[in-house]
Amino acid sequence: MQSFQERLKKRRQEVGLNQRDLARRLEVEGRTVARWEKGTLAPTPDDLQRLCAALGVSARFFDDTDWEPPGSYKGMVFW
Repeated sequence: MQSFQERLKKRRQEVGLNQRDLARRLEVEGRTVARWEKGTLAPTPDDLQRLCAALGVSARFFDDTDWEPPGSYKGMVFW
């Protein structure tokens, strides 16, 4: 299963956008898209909606991923 980051990067490249161009379309800072693709930042719900529109996909495109937001507790062991 592809991660959120992998799907985002692949789709961005398929539509012929670099990170800076996508950031401009979304009206976010250039490094924001890079951080989404690295998994160090999660898009807000509003950003995700605009991201889907810019990439020509529905929100379901990102639903089937194994992505966890930064700081999640997945895989952590507590004693």
